[in-house]
Amino acid sequence: MLTQERPKCDSAPLSNTGLDSHLVQNSSLSVKPDWIQGTFRFDTLDELHLALNFVGEYTNERWVFYPGRGRFCGKQWNNSVQGINKAIALYNLPDQEDGRLGHCFLSFPATALNGIDIRDVWRMMLGLVGRWKFRTTRFDVALDDYAKRISYQMLEEAVRSRNYTGFRKQPKRTNSYDKNGNIIGWTFSFGNRLSDRVFRFYDKATESDGEIDSVRMEAEFHDELAQKVVAEWIEIEPESFDEFSPMYLANVVVGCITFVRRTKDKNVSRMPVLDWWQDILNEVGEGIRHTVKAVKTTFEEKKKWIDKGVFPTLAMFSQIMGMKEFFSYVNAGLKRGQKRFTDYHLAFIDHYKNQDSLCSA
Repeated sequence: MLTQERPKCDSAPLSNTGLDSHLVQNSSLSVKPDWIQGTFRFDTLDELHLALNFVGEYTNERWVFYPGRGRFCGKQWNNSVQGINKAIALYNLPDQEDGRLGHCFLSFPATALNGIDIRDVWRMMLGLVGRWKFRTTRFDVALDDYAKRISYQMLEEAVRSRNYTGFRKQPKRTNSYDKNGNIIGWTFSFGNRLSDRVFRFYDKATESDGEIDSVRMEAEFHDELAQKVVAEWIEIEPESFDEFSPMYLANVVVGCITFVRRTKDKNVSRMPVLDWWQDILNEVGEGIRHTVKAVKTTFEEKKKWIDKGVFPTLAMFSQIMGMKEFFSYVNAGLKRGQKRFTDYHLAFIDHYKNQDSLCSA
């Protein structure tokens, strides 16, 4: 059942973001949701307003509607809504002629979540999923270590020696330097946005211009995996939320990856965990690793399939129709195809365009 009144926070914010929940008393670790986005269907414009007003009750977001101001974000959205705190909504109205429901894309980047109590984010997701069948397509969880126990040198050595499991490929590394060539900021990014998860280590102090002085471990979950994590998170009982929510979120973060010392033993579970990673696990738990069915074909594989299976038929059509009518037919078909994009199509486009996010404010 959805609550009509906005619940009061049980306690004051515990960090300078206003959202973090400390894992244990006197711990240097804190955890929070850091990005949420997904889609839902609606049958009337009034229902869309109701959903966004519900979101506003828990996030203090206030919306400015721009009917007719379209935006392409993986597919063509005909209308947009801008939140004053940087959340965005894009939507297409219901089509009564063909019985198609309205469709809304909703995104809360990190800037839109800052300052919101974690309990209110949880209540918002509980309502969105329960009432509007919100389908989460991205859910980021950030785990900050204010003791900064993991250094660039530790990660560099672990990567060079391949002393990690959970990702097959080497991480993408991005460094920033001072005028003398010294590293002052760094990021190790495992995985990519076509997979079910991305995992990042980075120097949050540099990224936030000193506002958050931590080393951040950040898990970015996609599609089915994001839905699994959210579904389990919102199942936590309200009376035990303060105890179990931070531990659950921290465990899904550290469950993405493990740092071990490689031995001749082929069984990874018997390899010793690196001391600095074990230090983190001792504080939060051994980690929860969800799995989903693997994807995917690559862009080049899709091109080969089109070359072999589609182009001969299109060439035949062009001969029959003539080029003018043929191009009109193809253009109309592309527009119809964009309207049928799924979340997989959006993620595929995002990956090969190398964007930082599917759609940001």
